[in-house]
Amino acid sequence: MKIKTLALITLLIICKFRASSQDLNEKEIIGTWKVLKIQVEPNNPFSTDKKAELEILKSAFLKSVFYFKEDHNFTFNLEIDDLKITKAHWKYEEATKSYLIQEWKDKNLKKPLLMEITTKKIGDKIIFMISESFFELEVRKE
Repeated sequence: MKIKTLALITLLIICKFRASSQDLNEKEIIGTWKVLKIQVEPNNPFSTDKKAELEILKSAFLKSVFYFKEDHNFTFNLEIDDLKITKAHWKYEEATKSYLIQEWKDKNLKKPLLMEITTKKIGDKIIFMISESFFELEVRKE
């Protein structure tokens, strides 16, 4: 009985969270997005012995800016040159409810990807989640 009650409560919490959050649509994503806060997943690869590298990444992401242009140009400015993305293409992928970032030459393909971003609106907060990363970024449209 206790397991059923716990499962029901968990299901209700998940439904409430999903009902209170929604994705940004293609018109809403267009613009310049500045990172305000970073939430780091507890089970990240830096959690034990690489705290200095994690702090460098956090600092760089806090200064980063995402540019989604109406003509589907995409730029990700980051102070770590190897992670910068310029002259890329963005498109919305309905199946995954995410924004795929690719080189222009690959824009008609599903892969390879430079980055995949899932968005959430929770109240007045906008969250960018970059797939295969351990950061959740709270952002603000400039």
